[in-house]
Amino acid sequence: LTRIEQGLSGRVPGVQVKLSDGTPGAAPQIRIRGVGSISAGADPLFVVDGYPTDNIQTLNPNDIESLDVLKDASATAIYGSRGSNGVVIINTKRGVSGKPKITFDAYSGMQKVTKLPEFLTRDQQAQYHYDAIKNRNIDEGRSVAGDPTTWGIRVPQTVLDVLSGKNTNNTNALDSILRPAWQRSYNLAVSGGSDGFKYLLSGEFFDQDGIIINSNFKRYSTRANFDVQLSKKASLKVSINPSFTNNDNVVAAGGGAGPSTSIIGTATSAHTYYPLYNTDRSYFVYQTVDASTDLFNPLALVLEKSDKFKRTRIQSNANLDYKFTPDLRLNLLFGATIDNTKGYSFAPQLPAFLNNPATGTDYASGGYNWIGEYTLNYNKKFGKHSLAALAGYTAQEDYLE
Repeated sequence: LTRIEQGLSGRVPGVQVKLSDGTPGAAPQIRIRGVGSISAGADPLFVVDGYPTDNIQTLNPNDIESLDVLKDASATAIYGSRGSNGVVIINTKRGVSGKPKITFDAYSGMQKVTKLPEFLTRDQQAQYHYDAIKNRNIDEGRSVAGDPTTWGIRVPQTVLDVLSGKNTNNTNALDSILRPAWQRSYNLAVSGGSDGFKYLLSGEFFDQDGIIINSNFKRYSTRANFDVQLSKKASLKVSINPSFTNNDNVVAAGGGAGPSTSIIGTATSAHTYYPLYNTDRSYFVYQTVDASTDLFNPLALVLEKSDKFKRTRIQSNANLDYKFTPDLRLNLLFGATIDNTKGYSFAPQLPAFLNNPATGTDYASGGYNWIGEYTLNYNKKFGKHSLAALAGYTAQEDYLE
């Protein structure tokens, strides 16, 4: 799995999971009990080892021990309005008593487009173009006798060259920008401990290529989980999860005409009887050519335009549990997340980009999130009856700059 949310697909009633974007590393769309608002967000709240968070892109799916979905209002009430779209409870693996246990997991797979749109062939497209112009001349009362380049509305020379066999170019721009996309994952974990101290250490490297060339997602993730029995009444759980992700992005969606940077849009708009490269290996320029609208060269968009995004994220939390009596328990949770992102994009001035001025952006952001949660639980059985009570207080702050 690229992301843990994909493991929910088709397994939990009332939960819809679908990929809304084919970008490597993109988050699936999750809807619990449908859409509750038109204008507000509809994403669920994620709680990892007791820590509420809105981003689990950096979480290693191999670190997951269990995953539960809270759908009912009564079950999500403790999280207030944040749980109005449902809550996904994630618990990571912990160490167990015994000798150190080392596990290594690796896999590799490939993604490939299995169904592409069917287009007219080069000759069919040229004939269609020719017939369209001929019929338009007839509809407007113009003569279609003689040389088609002399008609009132002229047939482009390129179209005539294709029909006569002079132009034999047959370039499928869509095939040129797509590829079989490999993904690889390597995971190493060490766990063990004693009754008083247990540990789990893990590391992951995940590398996913996109089906459009020069698109990629990499994730480097480590985790350290410690369980300490401080006394007969007190126990402590500590989790530390540093991670780093690196995205090489491309613009896939959008139309193709004019100065569009959509790679799929331009590739599906480029006629097969024009090449992507000139004979001198420079990019073909889709501008002022006789049988096409102005376009950015789709291969140049892939190879010459840069769009990178990097994220460094450290999430940690400590959970202290203290039993006053067998029925009364105090739980203290303290956690913090440090999140830093940096990205840039650049498109040079090239004839292949219709000589539009070079554009570029460079941006960075940083922030933190901390939480302090204090809960008191009371559970008592009286014969056939039982009493459960919960009191709690939570303080949480987000800061972004």
